Amino acid sequence: MGYMKIHRFFVTKLPVATESFEIDDTALVRHMKSILALAPKELFELCDGKGTLVRASIMEYTKNAVSCMIQEIIHAPETLRPVTAYIAILKRDNFELIVQKLTEIGITTIVPVITSHTIKTALNIRRLQTISKEAAELAGRTQLPKIAEPIDFKTALKSIPPQTYFFDGRSGSAGIAHAQAFFIGPEGGWTEAEITMAHDAGCISSSLGPLTLRGETAAIIAGYLSLQ
Repeated sequence: MGYMKIHRFFVTKLPVATESFEIDDTALVRHMKSILALAPKELFELCDGKGTLVRASIMEYTKNAVSCMIQEIIHAPETLRPVTAYIAILKRDNFELIVQKLTEIGITTIVPVITSHTIKTALNIRRLQTISKEAAELAGRTQLPKIAEPIDFKTALKSIPPQTYFFDGRSGSAGIAHAQAFFIGPEGGWTEAEITMAHDAGCISSSLGPLTLRGETAAIIAGYLSLQ
């Protein structure tokens, strides 16, 4: 017998602990019925993004809603070690890819950073949150990562935790052991002043190898290694 995926959806409010409930969110109902083609009696999960989820089954679709039956309530907070990713703002598509993949990997906080070589500073945080939400649903996460508002590099350095790694593209040491945070720079790289500021703030210089990586590639690799 093959493995059957149970689809998970993040919602702002979970149903109360009664046997049956109704979903009347038009977009969610359409997604369940028309895109995923979830059938009556099929299981799905609703999650509050804070570690609690409701597993339920579909009873029937009505015109604008779906009637459901609660099967169980599960408290499943994530056990991933908290890691903050400080990412220099890249072009829109590249930064959206970073948010998507870091969410799938399990990063807990993503902070867009404005650097000296940052060209575009505006970000659609709501869109990034939507991308992150969809990625978290796909990955089976029970908690949503925080997507912070953009801050400048100097401000970011004021709140870094211990074991913060800084990738400047030329450091000889490799690895990212027991990371609590990491910095990934912009397309144009860090300035000498920014590198000095990072070192003075206590960042640990590190490298992702001898080759020059695109910002989105470096972010994804660093994100994965930081959780190992």
